[in-house]
Amino acid sequence: MATSFVTVQKYLNDIIDAWTKENGGTPPDLPEAHNDSGMGWKTKQQLANSAPFRKQLIVPGVKGKESNLYKALTTGVSPFPRMPAGGPFMPAEQTDYIAQWIYDGMPD
Repeated sequence: MATSFVTVQKYLNDIIDAWTKENGGTPPDLPEAHNDSGMGWKTKQQLANSAPFRKQLIVPGVKGKESNLYKALTTGVSPFPRMPAGGPFMPAEQTDYIAQWIYDGMPD
């Protein structure tokens, strides 16, 4: 299966949209909420550089399912809960796709 950043970006946007609808209609301020002024995924590079609470989401050489991005979306990164906080959560097929995208070298 070929993976792409466009699909990863869509999945991340969709889960924030679902969270927003379920939690009051105002999207979270990701940089402020995660203590990382560069937090986000407007570009692949921004996502690659995101380090909420000083925990780099994607680290070169770390396999997809071992990445903090995958962990944040599936179980949480200690001591933080699974994201987005309180759900709804991303389905396994989407988190697995993101892990594969990282494993594939984060293609455009």
